[in-house]
Amino acid sequence: MQLLKEKGYWNRVKKPSDDDVAPGSDRAILTLADGSTISTNTVSTPRGGQYQVVLPDGTQVWLNAASSITFPTAFTGSERVVDITGEAYFEVTLTKETFPGIS
Repeated sequence: MQLLKEKGYWNRVKKPSDDDVAPGSDRAILTLADGSTISTNTVSTPRGGQYQVVLPDGTQVWLNAASSITFPTAFTGSERVVDITGEAYFEVTLTKETFPGIS
C-alpha cells in the first residue's frame, strides 16, 4: 500500500461515488394484469454448491447443487407457493394461519 502511494498510483484508484450503481441481487417484482404487484426473491446454487434459506414463514429449505427457489417476500392468504428448479428439501413451519387446527 505504501509503495502505491509513493509511486502516485493511489490517487488513480477510483473511489466509490453517489453515482455508482450497487451490485444487483436476485429480486423481482411481478406486476399482475390488475396492476397489483408481488415482490419475490430468488436464491440459486451453482453446480457443486448447496445452500440453506429460511422463508418468510419460518420454513427451512435446503437447496441442492444447480437448484433455485423463487418465493414471495411475504406469504399472504392460506397458500404458500414457491417455484423450484432442481432439488430442494423442506422443513415446513406449521402456523395457525395456514393450519387452523394447530394449538
